[in-house]
Amino acid sequence: MGASLSQAIVYITMRKMRNLDNMILIHYFLVFGVFYSSAMLWVLGVKLETPTEPDFIFCMLGCAFFALVGQVFLAKGFQTVKAGIASVMRYFDVVFVMCLDAVVLGETINMYSIFGAGIIISGASVIVMRQAAAKK
Repeated sequence: MGASLSQAIVYITMRKMRNLDNMILIHYFLVFGVFYSSAMLWVLGVKLETPTEPDFIFCMLGCAFFALVGQVFLAKGFQTVKAGIASVMRYFDVVFVMCLDAVVLGETINMYSIFGAGIIISGASVIVMRQAAAKK
């Protein structure tokens, strides 16, 4: 519940700051994340160890790059579209992860997952079609 409430506050705040450049928003997310992560590492007494294997470093840089690209699109989306509609579109995360699990990792997808993905896609489609009809 706390995470959902926090996300709702962030989504609404991002919508309110629609006139601000989205790279500024991303910069402050990064700054906050660095300070918060550092504080939590210190509070929990976790020793930070950075692996030096090239494969691991490549994977970490790839994760960072794609997270940045995703954050750019997410921030821009929440600034241009109503927060409620944009948050519903976030459910596509589940569908994309399921597809990538099947394609990249070779995992099998059960019928319940396919049914759930269908519900998500149909709900998002109804929202998009309703918006398109309202603009006409």
